[in-house]
Amino acid sequence: MKRYFVAGGAGFIGSHLTKCILREEIGARVVVYDNFSSGKKRHLKDAAGSKNLKVIKGDVKDTDSLLKAMAGADIVYHFASNPDIAKAATKPDIDFWEGTYLTNNILEAMRIRKVRKILYASGSGVYGDAKKVEVGEDYPLKLPVSTYGASKLAGEALISSYCH
Repeated sequence: MKRYFVAGGAGFIGSHLTKCILREEIGARVVVYDNFSSGKKRHLKDAAGSKNLKVIKGDVKDTDSLLKAMAGADIVYHFASNPDIAKAATKPDIDFWEGTYLTNNILEAMRIRKVRKILYASGSGVYGDAKKVEVGEDYPLKLPVSTYGASKLAGEALISSYCH
């Protein structure tokens, strides 16, 4: 049976993934780890009765709590980040602290816990002002024009560095 760790699992995407895993994978166990700053418990209400779901209120910035919660995980889904892209216009460092820094903490916890699989929610902001409407991962230029895009690109680079 697989054990999933979903950082930011009470958000819109994380909660839908959690419900899908519990519905589709018999015996799978899911730990949702969320600080509930933007995620909502109500997003998980349909899965709340599952004996295979554990919801932990915690912040990815708290490395001790993160390490404890991640124990036994096989796969990490990383959705934890700044949900308010516009806020960076007046507070640019938010995307470092609520993006890049969180990704680093997730990767360090994975290294310590020996978790080898991650799915990272990046975003189209890594491409900046792309010349095409639809851009694939092989698009040659990644030149973010926002701190959000830069943070997501930094997350991709950190993941690459931990994988090698």
